[in-house]
Amino acid sequence: MDLIWHDIKMKSSNTPKPYKVMTNSDYSNGYAGWTAFDGVNTNGSICWSANANAGWIKFDFGENNQQKVGGVEISARLGTLGGAPKDFTIEISNDDNNWMTVRSLTEEVNWFSAESRRYMLAFNYLTRYIRITVTANNGRVRLDIGEIRFAYFPHIEKTLIFHNGRYKKWIPATKSIYHSIVPAMTSATTPSGLVEQSSIYGTAYEGYRAFDKKLTVHANGSWHTGARTPQWISYDTGTPRKVDRVTITARIDSLVSTQGVKDFVVQAFKNGAYIDLAEFTTTPWSAGETRVFDFENNNYYSKYRLYIKSTFGTTAFAITEIDFLESELQEPAYWRIYAAEEILTSQEFIEAGMGSLSPLLDHRTIELDAIPMSKISKKLWNESSVYKRQIPINTNLE
Repeated sequence: MDLIWHDIKMKSSNTPKPYKVMTNSDYSNGYAGWTAFDGVNTNGSICWSANANAGWIKFDFGENNQQKVGGVEISARLGTLGGAPKDFTIEISNDDNNWMTVRSLTEEVNWFSAESRRYMLAFNYLTRYIRITVTANNGRVRLDIGEIRFAYFPHIEKTLIFHNGRYKKWIPATKSIYHSIVPAMTSATTPSGLVEQSSIYGTAYEGYRAFDKKLTVHANGSWHTGARTPQWISYDTGTPRKVDRVTITARIDSLVSTQGVKDFVVQAFKNGAYIDLAEFTTTPWSAGETRVFDFENNNYYSKYRLYIKSTFGTTAFAITEIDFLESELQEPAYWRIYAAEEILTSQEFIEAGMGSLSPLLDHRTIELDAIPMSKISKKLWNESSVYKRQIPINTNLE
């Protein structure tokens, strides 16, 4: 996982402000603790070297300047390996008195010259002070650290559902192949179905020409309206289909700059009227450009329509090709279940978690026909079953 590193480049033990560096001992002024935070580890003579083989080094982010820390990087001194820390703890505090250990390390051996090792914490801690306390190094008379850096995890929203001792993750259905529901039309009714439109420029510009599967024709082989927007074009399959993709190919010449579709709605015919399935707003088109528009549709309809609200101009317009398509599921939606012991760290949670709860929360509202009061029996009224019902949540989720 990518980390975000605090940009710390110390020039002394207390500059730049508000940062401060403290140690329990320095071998000399030339090996002061702040040199472990100068952002450079290319000189073995510029590092923190304690006056013993153990000790601590502390960093202060400053008063009222708590920072997130989710990882620590420690680099060995260039050219001197025996002084690298072996056994140590990483601690945090907000008052410099009460300390909490957030990571304990032992047997950190076999360092390379100037090697950097990262030590991740369970999660981001908000802290003012952070201290590394070394109880043993790798055998040298003095403790040496070339460089220290602090980092934090970027904000990531992940979610798992914990139920009956197990974590659950909703995996949406995977769509693989899209099939056109429209054959290559040679007239408004052949080979099958029915194409209708709001207007045409003339007899050579009928709506069916937008469904003839010819992508390289001039405007005279396209559907060309007889007036400016709003306009519509529809296709009736005769049998219910579940369309969830529309493609549009713009006219192939320079007039596309003013005749490209800008705002449109995908509609379906239900119970004697059109209902909206999805609405789109586009950007200017290139000549002959084809664009794909996907949307959610869980219902089957026989008749679909594009209702074009506006173009990038103010005149009649042409569309080279339109297609209505339905998807084929490669894998249905399902619940991925993890045992509790599989998710023990924040990193495992982030890797397994859902990026959004929207697959669960984005339910469509289904309107039911109203029940006239005269048809509600006295028995139902007394039992209140029309107005109250207990629904298990797992029924809704699954």
